Amino acid sequence: MQDIYVTSAGDTWDSIAYKLFGDEKYMQQLMQANWDLLDILVFPANQVILVPKIPISTENELDQPSWRNVDSSGDPLFTDEDLEVSADG
Repeated sequence: MQDIYVTSAGDTWDSIAYKLFGDEKYMQQLMQANWDLLDILVFPANQVILVPKIPISTENELDQPSWRNVDSSGDPLFTDEDLEVSADG
């Protein structure tokens, strides 16, 4: 059985993604699972939305956007050693 979400008035794709997955970046997967609803930008109350199974990434534990942690080739900009603060300050 597919999971569903029932909207509240004023919900948007990004706000629903944030409520369900903790990040707006999952909005695209949510929209792909609901092609028939793509013309809706702001939802009315009680619209049923299918919720896809999405593996939630926890790779980026730094308090910044994930795109700031890699260079243009996708290599990490910071290592654990870069982020350590010495006792000396």
